[in-house]
Amino acid sequence: MNLGSDGLGQWSAALAVLHGGVPTPPNPEGGHSLWIFGLPPVLLGRSLLGVAQVRVVMAALVAPLGAASAWWLGATGPGRWAAAVLTGVWLAVDPGLLDTLQVAFRGYGAPELVALAGLGLAATRTGWRVGPAVALVALLAAAGQHPMAGGVLIAGTLAVWGLRASVGPRALGGALALMGLLALGRVGWLWRLGQCGAGWVACLGRVASGSSEATPTSMDFVVRALHDRWLVDAAALGWAPAGIVLIAVILLLVRPGKHGHAVLLWAALATAGIIALGLGVHSLRPYHLRIVAAPIAVVVGLGLSRVWPLALVVAALSLGAVPRPVVAAGDGSPAHVDALAVALRPDAGPVRIDAVWYGDPVGVEPAPVVVSMVLQGMSADRLQARADVPVVLLVNTDEGRPRPDRSPMAVWDTGYALRFDRLTDAVAWVDGQVLRPVVEGGAFDWVKALHPDDPGQDAVSWTR
Repeated sequence: MNLGSDGLGQWSAALAVLHGGVPTPPNPEGGHSLWIFGLPPVLLGRSLLGVAQVRVVMAALVAPLGAASAWWLGATGPGRWAAAVLTGVWLAVDPGLLDTLQVAFRGYGAPELVALAGLGLAATRTGWRVGPAVALVALLAAAGQHPMAGGVLIAGTLAVWGLRASVGPRALGGALALMGLLALGRVGWLWRLGQCGAGWVACLGRVASGSSEATPTSMDFVVRALHDRWLVDAAALGWAPAGIVLIAVILLLVRPGKHGHAVLLWAALATAGIIALGLGVHSLRPYHLRIVAAPIAVVVGLGLSRVWPLALVVAALSLGAVPRPVVAAGDGSPAHVDALAVALRPDAGPVRIDAVWYGDPVGVEPAPVVVSMVLQGMSADRLQARADVPVVLLVNTDEGRPRPDRSPMAVWDTGYALRFDRLTDAVAWVDGQVLRPVVEGGAFDWVKALHPDDPGQDAVSWTR
């Protein structure tokens, strides 16, 4: 599981809230609600591995949420159960969602929240008057998890508006008012981003352009996204899921039943919203389409349930073909970082955790080590980014260089940890090496989580 700045962002934001700070997104266009999804893992996990396990359980909810949507919308009889089974299995084995869970920032919790919104819309079509509020709040939260989910928010608002006759003006107005109230914080943040002096639209454009790509045309973006999502992501299943989606769409068009056309429209609008938003900021990557995995899965489940034995056959094939994920246990994995946190934890007094990278800047980072220390019971007050406290320096080497010239506190495949009495000693050791580091420092990510408003913390850069 990714424990870099972006991947750790939701858990760091949760720790910031628990330590009295205001959560900030890992990047300007990110969402402030990441901490909400980060709270359950941080509160329930007792280590990084425990946090990761709780997050896996949360991500797995996408399957029953999608299955429930298909069940609500399915016709009475065996087809309803076949639709629910296939939808749930399709989401549970989706290789793209498994990758998103491991990499984190590719979607955070957006797929699960879009699945919850779909359930709210499905229940609304069967008379549940609270459904519009559930759908809109879930989509607003999804947009807070990943900015590209904002395209689905537009589709969801249109879908809720289309159900106004079913729920009545009071329920619809209440849902829209609640969404507007909860969106105030996000609107305020966008307003702040727009105050760069070049005009509101131009300022937001500068932020969005931070992840844009200059070369591809709009058609290149769309073709690449669809191709990689349905012919590369899904290829791990060993057969042709794209063809199954096409068959399901045809079956729903030919035999729509009561809700078939509405389900197709919801999935199409949600996908089109993400594509349109991506083209607008000139940044559309294949993993963005994973955000709408649940609407597509419901289309597959409902479509193939028109021939329900076929739906069960496809579900069985999916279960048999999915590759079993292998949990990484090497450098930088949650289990490895937990062990390092125990080995590097001082017996008494404060400590600063910093790092240098002599090769590709991956390896072991300070933030996950510190988060693991706190989760395992170390007081946040003992973790200080001041120049006058002892330093544990995580040295991520380049093919074993530089070699330690003293006894390290811990050693791993691609690095080691050294202890220094103060920051100036650590800087002097780095300056004394023939090989120059690629990156140095690294304490900023954990300082903003544990000491969000403490001006005495100096972790932005080293003093050279």
